[in-house]
Amino acid sequence: MRLPIAEISASTAPARAGLDNGPRSISAVRVLRVSITDRCNFRCVYCMPSDGVVWLPREDILGFEEICDVVRAAIDIHGIRRFKLTGGEPTVRHGLVDLVAMLRRIPGIEDLSLTTNGQRMLELANPLREAGLDRVTISLDSLQPEKFRRITRTGDLKQVMAGLDRCEDVGFDSLKINCVTMRGTNGDELADFARMSLNRRLTVRFIEYMPLGDAAILHPADFSRSDKSRSRAPGIEGSALRTAILRGAQAIRDEFENFSVPPVPSPAESSDDERIPPVRAPAARKIPALGADPTQIAQSHLGEFVISNDEQGPAGGCGAQDRGDDALIPETEVRQIIENELGPLVSIDRAMEAGVGPANVYRLALGNPRGRIGFISAMSAPFCATCNRLRLTANGVLRSCLFEGGEVDVRDVLRSTVDPVLRGQAVARAMVDCVRLKPDVHGGHGNQQMSRMGG
Repeated sequence: MRLPIAEISASTAPARAGLDNGPRSISAVRVLRVSITDRCNFRCVYCMPSDGVVWLPREDILGFEEICDVVRAAIDIHGIRRFKLTGGEPTVRHGLVDLVAMLRRIPGIEDLSLTTNGQRMLELANPLREAGLDRVTISLDSLQPEKFRRITRTGDLKQVMAGLDRCEDVGFDSLKINCVTMRGTNGDELADFARMSLNRRLTVRFIEYMPLGDAAILHPADFSRSDKSRSRAPGIEGSALRTAILRGAQAIRDEFENFSVPPVPSPAESSDDERIPPVRAPAARKIPALGADPTQIAQSHLGEFVISNDEQGPAGGCGAQDRGDDALIPETEVRQIIENELGPLVSIDRAMEAGVGPANVYRLALGNPRGRIGFISAMSAPFCATCNRLRLTANGVLRSCLFEGGEVDVRDVLRSTVDPVLRGQAVARAMVDCVRLKPDVHGGHGNQQMSRMGG
């Protein structure tokens, strides 16, 4: 159940018993993740449907000065000194380099990093480095070009890998790759990703798939013929199958039988907005007749696709369905797959790894590796008791938890409070209010779209 967005009180709210300890204390927060846009130039199947989602109105998005106001309040009042820029996809926000330069001029920032899909890093790595960005994390879910294209719908693996190389060339240390592990999608590539740590000075982090908002994991047979990690979910029968098919069969068939990607103009010849594939209102779906045989429909439209038995309906403004519960590959299984092929993993002192994230970090024991391997296991081993972050959405809402929990809107106070001191104090109070709303342990399904929060 989603908690309502809280109002910012005129004075600091009284402390509630038991809520000023551990992760519910503002003193535990060490990182503020700042989403600077909800827009993205990818259409990843587990994040949004091919039609995209309805973008937030431009006037709702925080401006650069407003973002800086939040950062100043976090530093000056709460001593938070680490900031991660996210999206959507942050590199599609016009003026990103200028924003980085503005933030870098704020006294007190110890670490300023960026999470990106890497598509534009070939052109942006050097300007961002010169503007003062410290670190880069690239999200990458397949090393196979065709599979990568199918997962992202618009991505170019060669371009992303060139962007990764460019990040290394311009001097970004402590590079990280985030790989969301998904059974039936990339479970056959886990050792290949781990192997990257042998020859490159980076950390490959395996992140358990997290069902958020309208995640739409699709499991076609051609994704998983060689995927040893896949175990097919139990079949859906009777009315449940008919309901699932009526919701999604045509959408899936459109995606993978008639797969096509709209051309994306190059940055040199397009404006910022034009680089993002257009968002269309969801078209009317052609669905099977109610009297048709469900099994026949499934075979003709779905082939070997797996639809989770407890499929969820649309949420968060997105037209996809949740088909992801069977996609989870727990950390123990990922580690076993890697060790079976590449040898044992040796634990690394977390203090040796850049950032203050939740990953458990290892290295391969064999082969004198240059890099490391990390695991972020929010599903099989939740780390809520040590959570050290808050999130700011692109439209100015502080969020206490990626999955669920309370939200506090700061956009209105940013735009209505003229005095900069009072504005900063109000934002700082909102952070205290928000962190108190963290859940004891998050649930199994997030209530907001990943593209709105930036992970």
